[in-house]
Amino acid sequence: MIPPVGRSCPLHQTVGRAHNVLPTLNALGTMPILALHGDEDPAAPLAAVQSLAAQLPTITLRILPGKHHIFLTQNNACLAAIQSYLTAMQSNEQGNRI
Repeated sequence: MIPPVGRSCPLHQTVGRAHNVLPTLNALGTMPILALHGDEDPAAPLAAVQSLAAQLPTITLRILPGKHHIFLTQNNACLAAIQSYLTAMQSNEQGNRI
């Protein structure tokens, strides 16, 4: 069992439940997913995110420095991770055609 993602988030504490995204991600089937996560995000503890990612073979998890909203605070790092991921996906796609 994976630890609930979002357990420390004040919104989830107010609602009184943790947010479980595993069923939604499983519903995506074999779709490749890039997950970017801040290493100090208090709303989704790193161990819980890593555990979740380990259960889904189509997820590529990239850990970046930061807390919430890493797209705003670490936009260059996020863009570099996205570019690297897309380049690797394109290379894999081309390799499969040969």
